[in-house]
Amino acid sequence: MILVMQKDSDEHEFDQAARLIDQRRIYARRPKMIDKLIPRIIARSGVASQQAGQEMEIAWKQVAGRQWSNCTIAGPVRRGNLEVFVSDSMVLQELVFQQQDLLQQINQQLPQAKISAFRFRVDPARFKG
Repeated sequence: MILVMQKDSDEHEFDQAARLIDQRRIYARRPKMIDKLIPRIIARSGVASQQAGQEMEIAWKQVAGRQWSNCTIAGPVRRGNLEVFVSDSMVLQELVFQQQDLLQQINQQLPQAKISAFRFRVDPARFKG
């Protein structure tokens, strides 16, 4: 009887060890796929965000048109809000009135940006020069 229990116990330990070896074999480090590495490298280098920022600036200039492009600068997008720097409070007020039209136009230009609102900020220092 004791012999049978010890045999069962040994078999159980052996099975556990075999499973552990199989698990380690399955989860051992595998070579990383290049299609997974390239997006990480681009994200770390900041190339994607710089390019997205440039695309946003170009789209904003087109949406703002001649009237507002000289006195506005597109800033970063945070949580779906595009930050727009303006030269003075008069421009800010005018853009607030036109916000919905501008929002539709910018989303037509860059649908992947998913802009939900604008945040206008007066910053005259950006326009000196």
